[in-house]
Amino acid sequence: MEAPSTSIVIPTRDRPEALDACLVALAGQSLSPERFEVVVVDDGGSAVLEDVVDRHSGSLRLTLSRRPHAGPAAARNAGVKLARGRVLAFTDDDCLPEPDWLAAIATAVERAPESIVGGRTENALASNRCSEASQSVIAFMYAEELRRTGELPFVTSNNLGIGRELFDALGGFDASFPEAAAEDRDLSARCKARGGSLVYESAAVVRHAHPLDLRSLLRQYVAYGRGARLLSRSRREGPAAPGTRSPAFYAGMLVEPYRRHSPGRATVVASLIALTQVGTAIGYASGNRPRAATDPGQKPRPEPDRPA
Repeated sequence: MEAPSTSIVIPTRDRPEALDACLVALAGQSLSPERFEVVVVDDGGSAVLEDVVDRHSGSLRLTLSRRPHAGPAAARNAGVKLARGRVLAFTDDDCLPEPDWLAAIATAVERAPESIVGGRTENALASNRCSEASQSVIAFMYAEELRRTGELPFVTSNNLGIGRELFDALGGFDASFPEAAAEDRDLSARCKARGGSLVYESAAVVRHAHPLDLRSLLRQYVAYGRGARLLSRSRREGPAAPGTRSPAFYAGMLVEPYRRHSPGRATVVASLIALTQVGTAIGYASGNRPRAATDPGQKPRPEPDRPA
């Protein structure tokens, strides 16, 4: 069988139901199934994933890899080691790519091989205000930087495309980022430092089904704050501390929900957005957890397990 031209890499940990829904969405891609593969990396989870993967083995070219828990950055690098495509597409297990997502990502990467491509990510849980607030922060940052500079501020790892050659040249994701926080900003910053750009592809749509409540929303943004602190210490990006943007930027972030929702709903979402910024500040001020261990002899890309 001919090697696929595009590889999708998905890190996962103890979310088999979400992974199943993600694989259903990938099986519905408009790109011919012979042209892509899916590499799922179990990042030290306890859930049994063989049944989930087996359900989709007839419609997808699937590889399941298992490794000790080391964080999503290390898991993605492990997946790339097993991938065969010249185009790499990354999404997460709680994401539902729209049918044309992969075709749009692959085309954009082929068109701009020295760039990282970011697609449009939408909240899939319309009734969950916390999930909406979280996604609104990222959407606002994307929109403001596109308006100001014409490219993205960074590319989130749940909707990211990159050429294999560029990924290897950058050294992959930095596995010393132990959480799902700022490892994508770090990769983006290294791409820009190399002279590349961060390209937005609006046709590459992913729906993010990440249920959040007040506690998990705050915890998520505290982790983002810790990631920002680690990123600022790496000196790969400019000021990463909360509050380093202009007051107008934060005001715009809080006002934006009123352009899309009724006043009552907008007030709730804006209040939750304010909470995310408090969480980021707390995380930044509290410092970082110990860095994740990397495999000996290779940094940042660890050696993967063998495919299942």
